[in-house]
Amino acid sequence: MHADLTLRTIEHDDELRTLHRMILTVFIGKDDLSRAFEAYDARMRRAPDLPVHGRRGILIDDTIASACLVYARQIRIGYSYVPVACVGAVFTDPEFRGRGLAGRLITDIIGYAAKRRDGLLL
Repeated sequence: MHADLTLRTIEHDDELRTLHRMILTVFIGKDDLSRAFEAYDARMRRAPDLPVHGRRGILIDDTIASACLVYARQIRIGYSYVPVACVGAVFTDPEFRGRGLAGRLITDIIGYAAKRRDGLLL
């Protein structure tokens, strides 16, 4: 594994833009994302169920190598509301695949959900 690997929240403006562009590229696969990107970036920054610390990533030499989004939601079970962490948009940049990064990311998310006292992780 590379010495300059960092697992943390992605929160700086330039990193958020990069993360959102990577998500669109990986999951939509369009080459020209200019129109879609601005709308998606604005929507993701305002998403009420996506806390600041819900943008988790692994950076290698300050490059986002693997990342995901963890939404904070609730489900109702009987008369109780249970906090739920919903994981989405998990990806690893093709250049960094095969290094176990997604596994590290999932382990981090389990700890993140436990720290938040989420009753369920989806």
